[in-house]
Amino acid sequence: MERYVKIRTLRKILAEHYQSCHQKMSFDQALSDAVLKGLYEPAAPSPAVRTNRILKREEFIDMIDDTPVEAEVILHNP
Repeated sequence: MERYVKIRTLRKILAEHYQSCHQKMSFDQALSDAVLKGLYEPAAPSPAVRTNRILKREEFIDMIDDTPVEAEVILHNP
């Protein structure tokens, strides 16, 4: 079963863990936590919209945050 977790979700998990424990969490652990909490999309996301225009900083960060990570590939091959 494919599971996709957005970078935005992973950043939130990493930030919350650091704020509560004052320790860093690995990317693999954040991804595993997201899957265990059901914070993933089971279907392949639609491709990102491409643009030739210059993006504002906020638009660029939103684009990166919406990028999905295929959880199974990383969790099975850390």
